[in-house]
Amino acid sequence: MNALSDPAELFALLAAAGGMVLHWEPNGDRATVVAGAAQIIDQTVGDAVDDAALEGPGLPAAERGRLLEAVREVGRGGPPKVVEHRRIAADGRETWFRTSLTRSQGGVVGLMLEDSNRAENERQWRELESWLVTLGETLPFDFWICDPQGRLVLQNPASRRHVGNALGRRFDELEVPAVSKEHWARCFPPVMGGQTVRDELEWTVDGERRAFSRTMAPVRQAGEVLGVLGVDLDVTDLKRTEARLRRSLQELSEAQEALSRQIRIAAVAEMSAVIAHEVRNPLGSIANAAALLRRSATRGGDDAVLCRIIDEEVKRLDGLVRNLLELVGPTRVRLVPRRLSPMVDEVLAEVLRGDPAAAERIQVVRAFEDVPDEVPMDPGLLSLALANLFRNAVQAMPGGGQLRVSLERDPGRAQVKLSVEDDGVGISPAMQERLFDPFVTSRPRGSGLGLTIVKRIIEEHKGTVRVQSQEGCGTRCEVLLPLSDQSR
Repeated sequence: MNALSDPAELFALLAAAGGMVLHWEPNGDRATVVAGAAQIIDQTVGDAVDDAALEGPGLPAAERGRLLEAVREVGRGGPPKVVEHRRIAADGRETWFRTSLTRSQGGVVGLMLEDSNRAENERQWRELESWLVTLGETLPFDFWICDPQGRLVLQNPASRRHVGNALGRRFDELEVPAVSKEHWARCFPPVMGGQTVRDELEWTVDGERRAFSRTMAPVRQAGEVLGVLGVDLDVTDLKRTEARLRRSLQELSEAQEALSRQIRIAAVAEMSAVIAHEVRNPLGSIANAAALLRRSATRGGDDAVLCRIIDEEVKRLDGLVRNLLELVGPTRVRLVPRRLSPMVDEVLAEVLRGDPAAAERIQVVRAFEDVPDEVPMDPGLLSLALANLFRNAVQAMPGGGQLRVSLERDPGRAQVKLSVEDDGVGISPAMQERLFDPFVTSRPRGSGLGLTIVKRIIEEHKGTVRVQSQEGCGTRCEVLLPLSDQSR
């Protein structure tokens, strides 16, 4: 029996590995225990171990034969080999070993190391893989696991339907959208470093733009990252539902605000109605008294001036009372189909005739598109609303300016849009928030009821009114009214 060429090296290896070193003769029939056998096969250093002796320590016959065959192949000049085998103790406990075989001077050296943990880990991994496969079969979203090289080692049916059978292929080799590959290439390294990544991506599926929530997380074992788990969840329907819910909440908020405004207006209207009726009769008496005084007043005298002041103030108060009654009175809308453009021209001309000084200092720019503009309207009420809009625009430009009036079809909708824009002083942001509330005005002699009446009338016509303004730069009012069936 030949001695080992470097026993010290083998002993050092044994001390580090905690296993047993055997030396087989060239024919592989007998082995000599070099070190460590006492804790594995109850042998001492220097004992000779033949084929039968190896079976005694609990090495099953089939695995013993496989081990010895590997020893002979290496002894005949074959490459080094690693053989995994079991040892079954007297109490039935199973232990796994890994024996590494290599040629040495005069024979074959084998290092037998206990590998129970690795075998147990592989068993657990197989159980986990089976569990994941079973779970993946039932998941409606794409689910996959990649090894450290980026190759897919697990893939559920949903993923196979979308990208085909990709097991063993790298993710960057798959036929997936570019945005998916770019995200993978960017996030794979940090996930292998232990991070978890969650992002939302979008790509086209069957001609439709879809949204996906991607999660990439490290697969760990004993603190070591063994791979990457990825999940692609289609959240398109969820996001659409969320958008609808947001719109519903917004509409609910707007409806609550509108209801609150209506409650405030109703309270003010009830009080205003009482005041208006109480004031109207005294105003008539004051107007009659002023007319009698005017007959006896000296032409050009102070008494004539006072009578004129009384007349002007009575007219202003009468206008306020009339606005209050229009605001609080029941609205009986009688809709008939009429063209809007002639009414706009007529009402604008009437407002300018009522204020000749304004007519001289204001330039009117009219831009009416040649489109069908017949709308269901109550001519009297709509004329009142338009007059308030034009009057507001004129009064916003005491120093003169340009009044732009346009009429056009609202794109994509069966509506006509009337725009009234001035170069006036504009409206402050704080005022804009309460613009349609009663008695809100920025003019010293304004009643604050004009836009409140406009909004009420336009809404009675199933339309909407919008105001855009920038302080110091003017105001733009837009009225949208539904077209009649003949103009749609």
